[in-house]
Amino acid sequence: AMGPPRGALDPTGKIAKQVMWLNKNVPLAMPINFPEVVEPLSGCDIPTAMSILKEVEGNAAHIQNPTAYIAQAAGRAAAALSGGMGGMGGGADYWGADAGAVASAGIDKGPQDTDYKSKLNQLVCKRSKRPMTKNDLVYTVQDAEGGGFIASLVGAEVLAQEYWSEAPAPSKKAAEHAAAKMALQAEFPEALAAEGWGGDVWGAAQQPPSKKRKLDAMNAVPGGGVINEDPKSQLCRAAQLLLGRTVGKADIVYDVREFESPTGKRFQATVSLPEYDASAFHQGEPAENMKQAQMNAAQVAVNVWQHVIAPLEEERKAKKAQQNREKLDALKARKQAEKAAVTGGTEMVM
Repeated sequence: AMGPPRGALDPTGKIAKQVMWLNKNVPLAMPINFPEVVEPLSGCDIPTAMSILKEVEGNAAHIQNPTAYIAQAAGRAAAALSGGMGGMGGGADYWGADAGAVASAGIDKGPQDTDYKSKLNQLVCKRSKRPMTKNDLVYTVQDAEGGGFIASLVGAEVLAQEYWSEAPAPSKKAAEHAAAKMALQAEFPEALAAEGWGGDVWGAAQQPPSKKRKLDAMNAVPGGGVINEDPKSQLCRAAQLLLGRTVGKADIVYDVREFESPTGKRFQATVSLPEYDASAFHQGEPAENMKQAQMNAAQVAVNVWQHVIAPLEEERKAKKAQQNREKLDALKARKQAEKAAVTGGTEMVM
């Protein structure tokens, strides 16, 4: 039997009910992220989907990332159900993109069942030594100029910087995987190579969306999450512009002081960018916790450097927009040449 039609997510409600039951009653290493698993599970028939969830229940003690486990198992099962087409019914691949659209766009999507998002979740969880929350990794997808989609990935507390997909992807999900792959390559290169997921990267830190698009996207993120462009994320991006390179933890240094106040324990943070200006320290307002104190300091730093950051951001946007246009023009020219070659060959045969 084939899976449900494309777009028919959990038509019976059984998947949601079982996932909710597992999260409530089974001692999982981390809760199952329903928005991440409902689509791949809906690509299977109900008995297969329930069987995969039953496996998670029986092997909970040995599964570090239940969300990744379910997504990968469901992807393989859906591929088998659809006759080995690599995804859900209707010729869609594992990332929700129509196979014909992928081919016509000239995009190499890599191994058929590669799930970069789940792999990134697993590695970030292991490095952070704590369960992931839904706001640790936030994806935002935008329409790309000329068609397709681009995605950004922000992990203010768990990633060194923001990541962008490079070339327009044929689907929103493919764009998210491209951004996740860039994060993997930058922060977990050994793990990426060990999985055999190396090779050409079709996602890179590239053209950010326009200010209007970014503002429009602030309230909505695929999967129901909400992006919070917090001051630490802003400062991370600002440091990248100021230094002209990828930033690491040593490039942005926070110093937090704890003290007692009449209202109780308080925290105050100072932040510096030693590689840019070793003499500049930015102190934020006191806060009730360490995290908010760091946010306050980061906001002060962003405000101080805004007059330098703004023109650099505009310059970067213009440069990346031009690169994107050139790549799209080259892609169109190549496709036209291939079409002309095929047409010419057909006429010769006739």
